[in-house]
Amino acid sequence: LRDLCAGMRNQGRGRHAAWLNHEQLGYNYRMTEISAALGLVQMKRLDEILLKRSQVAEMYRERLAEIPQVILPVTPPHIKVSWFVYVIRFIPGINRDRVMQYLLEHGIDCRPYFPAIHLQPFYQRTFGYQKGSFPVTESIAASTLAIPFYNNLLESEIDYVAETLKRALKMPQ
Repeated sequence: LRDLCAGMRNQGRGRHAAWLNHEQLGYNYRMTEISAALGLVQMKRLDEILLKRSQVAEMYRERLAEIPQVILPVTPPHIKVSWFVYVIRFIPGINRDRVMQYLLEHGIDCRPYFPAIHLQPFYQRTFGYQKGSFPVTESIAASTLAIPFYNNLLESEIDYVAETLKRALKMPQ
C-alpha cells in the first residue's frame, strides 16, 4: 500500500523505476512544506524568472537555428511561453542516443524527453498498447532531447552546449 501511494504521489513512478517510467496512473503531489515556502518567495520574483528563462531560450534558438540536423521548439509570436525545459528534436537519420552520450561525455547533462506515453507500463497493461501502436509518436519520442536549461545559464555555457552539439552531429551516425 505504501508503494502504491508513493507511486501515485510521484506521477505513477514505481519505487525502483527508471526516470520517466510510469508504472501506474499517478499525480504530481510531491511538494514538501519547504518547497511550498520557497515557492511563495519565488512568486515575488516570477516576472524576473520568466524573463531570464525566455532569454536563455532565445539564446539557444539563435545558436541552434544554424544547425540543420536540429528542429527547434515552435513558439508562435503571439504566445508567451513559460519555459521549464528546452527540448530539441533531431531530423531522421540522427541517432539521438549517440548524440546524448557524446554530450554527457563532455560534461553536458541531457535527457531523452518525452518518452511515448503509450509505452509506459501502466498504459501497456491497462490498454494493451505496444511498440508500433503509434509509430509517429514513437519516432518523435526517440528523436527528442532536453538540454541544460535554468534561469542563470550563462551565455558561455549555452555556446559550449551548441558547439559540442555541432561536434556530436559531425560524428558518423
